[in-house]
Amino acid sequence: MNSNRRDKKLLRIAAEALRDELRAACEGTSISPVSRLKIRTNYVGGWFCAVAGLGRAQPRIEIWLDHYPSRTSRRFYYGFYCSRRAPIKRLIGSAPSYLKPNKELFNDDFEKVKSGFWSLKHSFDLRDYAARYYEEYYERYFFFGVYDSQKADRPKAVRSVVRKAANFFEEILTSVKPSAPVYSDFPRIENRKIVSTHISRERSSALSRLCKARDDFRCQVCGMKFEEVYGELGEEFAEAHHLKPLSQLSGKVENKPKDLITVCANCHRMLHQMDGKPKDVARLRAVFLKHKKRNR
Repeated sequence: MNSNRRDKKLLRIAAEALRDELRAACEGTSISPVSRLKIRTNYVGGWFCAVAGLGRAQPRIEIWLDHYPSRTSRRFYYGFYCSRRAPIKRLIGSAPSYLKPNKELFNDDFEKVKSGFWSLKHSFDLRDYAARYYEEYYERYFFFGVYDSQKADRPKAVRSVVRKAANFFEEILTSVKPSAPVYSDFPRIENRKIVSTHISRERSSALSRLCKARDDFRCQVCGMKFEEVYGELGEEFAEAHHLKPLSQLSGKVENKPKDLITVCANCHRMLHQMDGKPKDVARLRAVFLKHKKRNR
């Protein structure tokens, strides 16, 4: 299979998976996943696909795979697109501060290359891929999204992109128009007087998943990653721990990913045996390393 056929197939797989994730996450909201996915050719050396809409004349949720950020290999992009500036700006205005755009791209940033497609004048380095972008072209194409650094050359990369994209979209859309309350691991806005935080559905909240994706599903105390121990069975498995216990805060508090840390089940239980302070993570890590060294 040549690279074009392979990459186009990977984009379809990613689009289908992302649509299904959004359908499950946004049930009961105004989000409308498309019933039939259409892979369309773009002018930047690849393809794109709309997976959901936010309503008439509102932004669309899209996923792209092309050469725009890199001329040597195709990379994924996921974000919102609209032909009008105002809806994108409103979306950005409602986004949590840690997800607002921190870089911008305009007409002067791209050029046509020898291969016949358009690409950025300066290809991205790793720091560029870590950013969120606002893009505006010819006063009719407006984007807000993220370029992923992984090369689209294997199914595992696709799963990682879909996971990060679903987290991004769910967190943005929850901020714009919260759906009916659903009790989960870690609701983004929490009443700290409600101590019960057991999940009432299998899927954890967007904030919890953002935390675990950030830490690559690796325990930040002992370093364990379930996938490395249990193989495919343990893929993307981990728990999220509040650095400050729910019972110690009152009122309505907005959580951010920095308020959570990824841990394995064992370390999570040990943390709840401690004093309930942010320094507990470092203390437990020291205990673990001490006993690990002693048992060698």
